[in-house]
Amino acid sequence: MPQNRRILFGLVATTAAVGVRRMLLASTSDESLTFIQNNSARNSRHLLSVVPGQFSDPKTVNIRGTVEDNPSSAEVDTKLVHLGIGDTKVEPFYAPVEEAHAFKCCTHEPANRGGSGKWSQRPGGATWCPLSYNMIEEEECNLLTFQKANDFCASKGGRLCTADELKGGCAKGNACGFDLQFVWTAELRTVYRGNGGVSAIPRTWGEHFDAVTHEVHGVKCCSDDGERPGWLKHTEYAPHPDRCPFSYKMAEEECKLLTFKEATSFCAAKGGRICSVNDILARCTIGNGCGFDNEYVWTIDLNIIHLGRPGPGRLGGNFAAPAHEERGAKCCTEQEAGLGWSKKPQGEAWCPLSYNQVGEECNYMTHPVAKEFCASKGGRLCTPFELQSGCAVSTGCNFDSEQVWTHTSEVRGHPLIHVFSPYYNPSAKLFAPLTMEQWAMLVSAKTERDRFNQEYLANTNPNAVFDSVVLVCAVLKKDFDGMKASLAPYCDIIKALPRSTKSEHPDLEMKDLPYLQDVIDAGRSVVKDRQDFHLMYTNSDIAPTENFYQFVERRLRYKNRHTEPLIVNRMTMNTKDMALPTNTDGPFRVKHVLATNLVEQVKYAVKRGEWERHPGHDCFIAHSSIWKSMTFGDLFLGCPPWSGIAVYAFYVMGNLDSKNIIASNEHGTFHLDDSRTWHHVDMTRYSLLKQFSDADLEMVTRCPIILKEPKNTESVLSAINCGKLFMPREEGSEVPKLVQPGYEKNYLKNYMEYKSMRDYTLRRKQGWIRHFIKN
Repeated sequence: MPQNRRILFGLVATTAAVGVRRMLLASTSDESLTFIQNNSARNSRHLLSVVPGQFSDPKTVNIRGTVEDNPSSAEVDTKLVHLGIGDTKVEPFYAPVEEAHAFKCCTHEPANRGGSGKWSQRPGGATWCPLSYNMIEEEECNLLTFQKANDFCASKGGRLCTADELKGGCAKGNACGFDLQFVWTAELRTVYRGNGGVSAIPRTWGEHFDAVTHEVHGVKCCSDDGERPGWLKHTEYAPHPDRCPFSYKMAEEECKLLTFKEATSFCAAKGGRICSVNDILARCTIGNGCGFDNEYVWTIDLNIIHLGRPGPGRLGGNFAAPAHEERGAKCCTEQEAGLGWSKKPQGEAWCPLSYNQVGEECNYMTHPVAKEFCASKGGRLCTPFELQSGCAVSTGCNFDSEQVWTHTSEVRGHPLIHVFSPYYNPSAKLFAPLTMEQWAMLVSAKTERDRFNQEYLANTNPNAVFDSVVLVCAVLKKDFDGMKASLAPYCDIIKALPRSTKSEHPDLEMKDLPYLQDVIDAGRSVVKDRQDFHLMYTNSDIAPTENFYQFVERRLRYKNRHTEPLIVNRMTMNTKDMALPTNTDGPFRVKHVLATNLVEQVKYAVKRGEWERHPGHDCFIAHSSIWKSMTFGDLFLGCPPWSGIAVYAFYVMGNLDSKNIIASNEHGTFHLDDSRTWHHVDMTRYSLLKQFSDADLEMVTRCPIILKEPKNTESVLSAINCGKLFMPREEGSEVPKLVQPGYEKNYLKNYMEYKSMRDYTLRRKQGWIRHFIKN
């Protein structure tokens, strides 16, 4: 009898007592898969999968550990087992740790790569997969208890594979026939260095990694419930003491390393919770005992909850709860919505629509699941202010008297609003419904936003020009539903634009493009009436490099130039030597990891100097007072000369210094290749000009930026809109419509430069301009 057959035969008897639910699969037919799935549904609690919304939290993205807290009773310690082949039709379940099950080992440790050959990346698995261990059949193909299986993997330099790694095919076919058995899985949580970066130990600020939850690490407990015996505010090293929670002072007998589950129970018994990532990085827990400042400690995510009805929440307001706890949810939206959405008459006149939940939707959820639930209905979690204003009363489930998760995108302090307009491309070869360049931009922008916000929290500079970065995605209204699921994990706020070139010119054959002023207004709207902020516009495929926002802040602060505008030219990255993905038909998580890997390749290519300069302008940064002084009218993006007009507006309205036009450099932005996706199809002059009236065509002569003859619908319409923007606001006035009322003096100081530019442009146009003037 073949070795594999003997092993499988022996395992049937061993596992028979576990029950039909856990029977050994003899085949992977649809019939047998359905049979086990149905039995599993009757006899076990379902596993909640973590949804893409988890990536919008300001934390390290953990694409491996997606298992929720162990739902089993306290009497029997259980761990998750999953079908080894990773088939998602068969539901996982929790098994007592003393039972014997199969197992598979994984690792991300580079030391195992290229070793004895026992560790390898499995062919056919997802591109983000770690290495998996290839069993030696005779001596290693044993069913083990959870602890023994974990010890075996550790002895080989790895750990048990996670459920996500099994689903991704990361450990298929690594011997023993374990593909067709239920195998132990690991759960991962993030641990951080407990000191937040204060001590002189040879570690960097914010050092962390994802640890298996049954490992033992230090613990720090936090609470927002006020001072009481044992609880103090440890703020000696905190740059923002007012933001610190109370932390528990550990007694000597409590100084033990604990598993994540034990740490959760310990803090709960003391009346608190495990400290969050931000608690640690804000240095709010230094000196609370046990020497854990220099140890790795467990961390959690925190999100804001509030009572579902109007009025104050716990302790008179909102409070933060661990994101993995389960609470109620109420959903709101400003967009047009379908069945189930309504405007509550009890709420304020400005209230958005709220979603009315029905019986099967009345579930307590973790914060990521709640975010995804609202997104699936076409909305988002309601904000605390909306709940207080009665915008979501009586939406079902009796959540008016329950604590519910809230949306926390309120912008505070002096932010840098980074606004861009992603475009919808459902037929993209890679990364649909976006493009590869846009995915790289989103991943890079989120990473750098989190880096800047966390570093500012821990190392406040009172002279900083801006103290946070907020990402605003402004998308065409018709594309909102198709893009929101992909954008929500990265963008702090998603805005639908009120118009597009198609909606304004339905009779013209052209691309559907957004208007620049609408995008700028979308960014400005998130700060309401605030006057002191900076706004940055970039194209949606222009990505920030490492520490880009820190570079911008220092540059604006240099010689107190914070009210002067800044333009950053991009680097062009050649991707021919990069390992580009060939297939991204997987879920969001897979696309995120592939884009992250791509951004990592760019980072090292930048350090090696493998990039080219690009002369174009596609990153504009200015103080709110400058953006307020001008309007871009009907100029639309995606077609020249919008950027030339923006540069000109910065000169005449913002006193742009040529030194503040920063050439391509390793601290700026990058673009993958130079595909010129904005290029449009040229037309014959007759076919082109007959689409427009004589009065409109004459506007082309008034645009001071256009030098070459427009040869397609988009460029002619753009030139017409440019000319209208430079028409005098009033008859006999030298001030164009570009200038907002009240800012005429700013413009007139630089008027002569405009006049000379206009005259020069008209001379250059003489060869073709006659075709745009009525005879």
